[in-house]
Amino acid sequence: MGNQHALNGPSGSRTEQQLIESLALREHRSLENFLKQYRPYLLYHCRRLSGGNTDDANDLFSQVVLRIYTESPDALRRIRHLGGWLRQVAQNKFIDQQRCRIAETQRLQGIDIMLGQSSPSSPEQQLLDDELARQIQRAFAALPDRLRSVATLRFVDNLSYEEIAHWQDISQVNARKRVQEARRHLVSALKSYLDISLVPTDTSMVRHTLNEIFHGVSPLTANCYASADGVEE
Repeated sequence: MGNQHALNGPSGSRTEQQLIESLALREHRSLENFLKQYRPYLLYHCRRLSGGNTDDANDLFSQVVLRIYTESPDALRRIRHLGGWLRQVAQNKFIDQQRCRIAETQRLQGIDIMLGQSSPSSPEQQLLDDELARQIQRAFAALPDRLRSVATLRFVDNLSYEEIAHWQDISQVNARKRVQEARRHLVSALKSYLDISLVPTDTSMVRHTLNEIFHGVSPLTANCYASADGVEE
């Protein structure tokens, strides 16, 4: 019964909309009332996302509560299902948390690689990688919201479809479809870098990301994707 209660969300004396309006108005004790009703529910999902790690779960819980506290009144009033919104915020915060850890790990690994190199990258190579990084950032930023997170998880964080489905709370079939749709958008946006991406000249994470995006995609297929995406709606 406890797990079912956690999955479905609390049912307190105050209705969801009353509680949301109280939070939007920053009424006295509104946050206290929110925590009284939703603390067990939110902690349950934070622990589930964190794999039972108490410190990570508490940190995630604090981030979600801070989001509630700092959310604008208009944004709060647009919430139609508070439990579902909290679950999505927790999931997004967790993904951000994991992304930061991966980025830090990659940064440290990059430092180790640089220290171990006999000679640094040429200025021309550095300029090329910087430009590639900017183009990749623009391409990811231009993706629709529902595709951006799965694209990052797949092409940057190298998660499997099973893992993506778990963190996005979708089926593996949908995870695969979203990744393929994101790939079409990215191939279209980055097609001019296709030839560059297939030349493994260094261990740059920029080029690694490009190779992940274009993996298994021939120039002909890439051109087909680009043509399909170029049709005006």
